[in-house]
Amino acid sequence: MTKKYLPEAPEMLKLTEYYKELESSGETTNWESKYVTDFDGFLQANKSVLTCSSGSECREAITTAGGGKYLLPEWAMINLETTGDSSAGLGYWTSTPMNYSVVSYPDRAWFVYDGGYLYRDLVDNSDFFGVRPVIHIYESNILEKLEAPEYVNPEDVVNTE
Repeated sequence: MTKKYLPEAPEMLKLTEYYKELESSGETTNWESKYVTDFDGFLQANKSVLTCSSGSECREAITTAGGGKYLLPEWAMINLETTGDSSAGLGYWTSTPMNYSVVSYPDRAWFVYDGGYLYRDLVDNSDFFGVRPVIHIYESNILEKLEAPEYVNPEDVVNTE
């Protein structure tokens, strides 16, 4: 019997030209923060690429805008095209929790988006993402987040209406 498992985000990223650039410069240790910063920077500079309506259209727009190095091989996107009623999945989860900035995002994980790239989101997101792995979120990470100054307890908010 062949074992099947959800891929790990680093395994997926190693399939990109972006990772090969990191590897050649010896910068793979902090791949998460680099990928987040660089790819988000690319998207901010090329906001029009996200006006696409399907995975293949997004891949083409990203490639045309010069962001092809961030994209995974096309075979990783099989069956992720959206349909008219959006019943097809827009992506699938990897087995990798997001370690980047854990205190800020203790409840996020990496997934493969239908546009052909890795992204991260809350693990409770049910918007068109496929199988979710079991992800361990340590209580200490949650407590650190709850104790952070930007956290507001909903019970402490006074309704002024």
